Amino acid sequence: MNTLNALSTSPSDAETNETTFSGTVWISKEELQDRILETLSDAQYNEWVNCMDRLANHHRHAREKEFIESFRKPLSGQVVQKTLPPVLLEADGKQSVKVESTQTSVIIRALKPA
Repeated sequence: MNTLNALSTSPSDAETNETTFSGTVWISKEELQDRILETLSDAQYNEWVNCMDRLANHHRHAREKEFIESFRKPLSGQVVQKTLPPVLLEADGKQSVKVESTQTSVIIRALKPA
């Protein structure tokens, strides 16, 4: 029997188990190497990720939440919610929406069912 799992749990432990790390990912292999000042093989990095996953999923992970979070980074730095532009009616009767960004220009045609 696993000694850590044999320890009794309290109601507060059960509540903290609901804490998740959604919206974050483990730091990259390169970032980890920079932090520990060691070179890692892919197999070593994958084993580290597996160990950290087990720690993060342990029922008492809240006790080391700060440590675990120090090895995670957000998926996205910023979430932007935009409103959709109005639907345009083209000369041939088709509806379209023109969406422009700084990187690309896209035209999305909304096909009206017959």
